[in-house]
Amino acid sequence: MRITPTSSRPFAALALAAALAFTASCSPTSTGVTRTGDEVSGTGTIRHFTVEGGFFAIRGDDSVTYDPTNLPLALHRDGVRVRFAGRIRDDMMSFHMVGPIVELVEIKER
Repeated sequence: MRITPTSSRPFAALALAAALAFTASCSPTSTGVTRTGDEVSGTGTIRHFTVEGGFFAIRGDDSVTYDPTNLPLALHRDGVRVRFAGRIRDDMMSFHMVGPIVELVEIKER
């Protein structure tokens, strides 16, 4: 079977679409948060929630609320801007139910 230039166009379009989708999933978003597999990093704001006795979480600039397992006490202040990196813990559960649980690897006040 001989492939002519016109018959290869659908394959080229499909390959281009797949490459763009892969690139978009691995590159930083315009929101300042990157999530690749179970790793997440970016910027956000510490928020205090009053449910379940009260707790602090990170509202990422991607509009996702991350529930950290190990947020340092020094950052338990509502409204603090942070840069963070961590690992999503799908193997854990929480009563907070605000978003994905994240084990922080690094966090810095901005």
